[in-house]
Amino acid sequence: MVPAPGYVPEACSYLGDPALKQRYIAGLVAELEQALARIARSLGLGRNEVIELARRTLTEPVQPLRDPILAELGEKLVEHNIAYPVLRGDGIEYRPQLPLYRAVIEEASRRHAESLLGLGIEAVIEAAKEISPCRSQSPGQQPI
Repeated sequence: MVPAPGYVPEACSYLGDPALKQRYIAGLVAELEQALARIARSLGLGRNEVIELARRTLTEPVQPLRDPILAELGEKLVEHNIAYPVLRGDGIEYRPQLPLYRAVIEEASRRHAESLLGLGIEAVIEAAKEISPCRSQSPGQQPI
């Protein structure tokens, strides 16, 4: 099952169990890291370069004629189910399929981390707290 854009329904049930939450998030981060490595190889980019370009692609509209590399990267992000495109008058916005993806990519770019998993699950959770995948939470639950 592919999650709806920006929403992780099954993550909400894990919020009460820290061990499950950490394993679930570690799995998502590992999948993201593998997908970015495949994208980097397919585009002939370095690891750090693909992370920085992915950060830009997920945070600013892409104009395909002006930024062909970002447009190609955006297509690869869609192909690997990391992002989905939204057409705008000023270009294409690539929004993350999971808000966690943007948080991890931004944190990896900011810290120049050797690996996404090397960020540490707690750091990833902290970075993602502002962009919780749960639309509504039960009392006492905390965002991822």
